[in-house]
Amino acid sequence: NATGIAGGDLTLTYSSTVLTAKSVAATSLVTSAGITLIPNLNTAGEVRMSLAGANGISSGSGALITITFEVNGTATPGSYELKLTQTVLRNDQEQVIPINSNTSGTFTVFQPRPGISVSVSNAQATPGTANVAITIDVDNAKGIAGGDLALTYNADELTATGVARGPLLLSSGIALVPNLNTTGEVRMSLAGTQEISSDSGTLIVLGFGVNGSATPGNYELKVTRAVFRDDQAQVIPTDSNTSGTFIVQAPKPKIDLPDQGPNFGNVVRVGHAGEQTFEIKNIGTGNLVVTAIRVDDSSFSAQPVNATFPVTIPAGQSHGIKVFFQPLVSGDHHATLTISSNDAENSGATLSIRATAPPGENPPVADFSPSDTTGVSPLTVQFTDTSTNSPMSWAWSFGDDSTSTQQNPTHIYQNPGNYTVKLEASNPAGNSSKTGTIHVISKTPVADFSATPTTGEDSLGVQFADMSQNDPTSWLWDFGDGFSSNEKDPKHTYRQGAFDVTLTATNAAGSNTITKKSLISVTGSIKVAADIQCNAGDGKLSNTKSVSAGSGDKIVIEVFATGYNNAQGVEITLSVPDISAISGKPQGASPEFPAVINTIEGNQLKMSAVVLGAPKSYSGALQLVGTMTLTLSSTFDSTIVTVTEVNFGTGLVKSDINLNVALGSPRVRFADKNGDPVYIILLVGATPFTEDFEDFIAFVGSFPSKKGDPHYNVQCDTNDDDTINFPDFINFASAFGQNAATRNSQPVPVTKP
Repeated sequence: NATGIAGGDLTLTYSSTVLTAKSVAATSLVTSAGITLIPNLNTAGEVRMSLAGANGISSGSGALITITFEVNGTATPGSYELKLTQTVLRNDQEQVIPINSNTSGTFTVFQPRPGISVSVSNAQATPGTANVAITIDVDNAKGIAGGDLALTYNADELTATGVARGPLLLSSGIALVPNLNTTGEVRMSLAGTQEISSDSGTLIVLGFGVNGSATPGNYELKVTRAVFRDDQAQVIPTDSNTSGTFIVQAPKPKIDLPDQGPNFGNVVRVGHAGEQTFEIKNIGTGNLVVTAIRVDDSSFSAQPVNATFPVTIPAGQSHGIKVFFQPLVSGDHHATLTISSNDAENSGATLSIRATAPPGENPPVADFSPSDTTGVSPLTVQFTDTSTNSPMSWAWSFGDDSTSTQQNPTHIYQNPGNYTVKLEASNPAGNSSKTGTIHVISKTPVADFSATPTTGEDSLGVQFADMSQNDPTSWLWDFGDGFSSNEKDPKHTYRQGAFDVTLTATNAAGSNTITKKSLISVTGSIKVAADIQCNAGDGKLSNTKSVSAGSGDKIVIEVFATGYNNAQGVEITLSVPDISAISGKPQGASPEFPAVINTIEGNQLKMSAVVLGAPKSYSGALQLVGTMTLTLSSTFDSTIVTVTEVNFGTGLVKSDINLNVALGSPRVRFADKNGDPVYIILLVGATPFTEDFEDFIAFVGSFPSKKGDPHYNVQCDTNDDDTINFPDFINFASAFGQNAATRNSQPVPVTKP
């Protein structure tokens, strides 16, 4: 009944602790009549409004004024009155229009609704699994009518295979539009006109496949977008968003056995055998590896069909196991078969087996067949049981303190001899035995050896090493130079020449000999043919030494003396079988007698070293007084040169003379009958034999030598160079004849007279 209203005053009160008036506006009912609205919001809890116009409202009813309120954040939920405490309306004549009724309004403050909680379920599967369900679940879902969601996943390990509505969407008729076009992400849109009425439940169901190459591990399923709206398209807040975990498991095997194990019934008698087969299945996702099968009754045994342990059974496949029943005693047999595998949850799976064995019949008749009855040690013999009447156990004795309980054993005889073999075969009805003989003989050695070195200079030390086969027990060496040895790996010293070496290796089976022709070649050695003979009265040394030499060798003869008186020179006479063996004339030199005269008479050569001018005399240390050198012709393989005479002339005094014959370079002294090099000291005359003479003899015994030689005497090493040689000889000779108080060295113990 608003017709005629042209002005007035209104006051509306409200609870200012709950609400705050924000604005006041006139409606079209007021503005169309040209009426002005003047609001006043200055007083908390009160809105004052004045209307003023020249014309009255022409319509009978409608909204007059719109007031906007804000609900305070601290407002307590409840119902609050909005009351018009003043309502004065006037017409265009300023006359008050009566009010028939004044109805208050109610402002209801609701309890704030909780936000929506989103969570993704967990899952686990092994690589290659085709379809695994994942759910997106919500709490506080009431009021949802639409929205948008996105879920991310690891595309290297997983593949999204499908999206479907869950019970909450199905019950409210809300449509689901999925988008799987982006790898690693699932996008989902919700659209409906009816809100979800349930408070919680499954919103969406997703399907995932695990890639065949997936790496075992934990992978996150994360909702990266969750926007929900009500049926007014208003966004509903989301309180929490919990990711899910997809566990990619390593493949796991799982063993599956039949419900009943083998049952042999009562058909297998004692002394006989039967077999049955059952299947082991792998119903897991990884390879099942069966490592062993044990049975707690020795009458039973088991082994895989056409295989040996360990047996690998791929996922989804099976493998046959044979069970053998060979009863030793009659009666009921109940056994447990235990299967060891890599199934972590059932690594010792068991299966029961049953049988009833009737009594046996006759005791066995033992017999056997050896693969060999005679052979060379080490002899390997395979024994095969040929006993009859079904023996159940076997006891072998091989005759060498070795035994076996196998049915068909193999035995190795290491040593020669005759061995008695015995087999005792048994079953529940009794036993019997059988014997036989095995003859084992030795194998004849195959002789062989090595030598190091095989070439070198005089006094060549050669190490021999036995390389014979078939275990020789004794050895005989012939070194080709008149010497031999019974050692296994001897060492021998060679002089000049080429030598065959022979080894005979022997064991109980026999002997074998090998000869290696011209194996050792030594240059620069000399051989002794005769001892020194001294005729001191006339100053001559005759029949002194013979030297065997080869083509191209040089022979050097040196004469030393410790004294001479009015000597005119020294003359050396050589004898050779064939003078043509000498290449060129002898070459000579002498520091004291420089003029050299060479003459050839028949098969003798003479070198005369004479003094120019007055005769010379000398007394003192050992001194070189004459040298003669000759070379053998290359046309001769070998020849013997004999020093037949050294004539020192009438001036020779009774003193010491050293004669040294050397071959080649470096110079090698005389050798004794054992091939050891020595110096030859010729004592001419009557030098007093004092205690110095004992030292002299000791020196000769160690001269020449080096440290490590058996005859080396460190007290004869005058210059401490670990070698006793010519400088030591000269040092010793210079001190010879002095008494112990005046000479440089202490007396040398006599070691080799």
